[in-house]
Amino acid sequence: MNLRDMAKRWLVVRGYEGLYHPSGECACRLEDLMPCGEPSPDCSPGYLAPCPGSESEICGGDCGFHIVQKRPKKDIVYVGGPAPNTHSAEGN
Repeated sequence: MNLRDMAKRWLVVRGYEGLYHPSGECACRLEDLMPCGEPSPDCSPGYLAPCPGSESEICGGDCGFHIVQKRPKKDIVYVGGPAPNTHSAEGN
């Protein structure tokens, strides 16, 4: 078991959907956790949220999702269709 596996298990068990950096520079979903290969000690657990489009100060609407600190309402629409499936604690 490596750091990525341990972090993913910790996130899943607690109901989180990914990690985000407080600066807004990056975020990753459970399906592609730590793609940078260099996780920051400042990364925090969070919840999947849609990109707010061109209103986003972070990406200018140039991404399909964000990971945020507080769980968003479930009746939101994601870019490209419905919210992606998230992992359950039972399957991991």
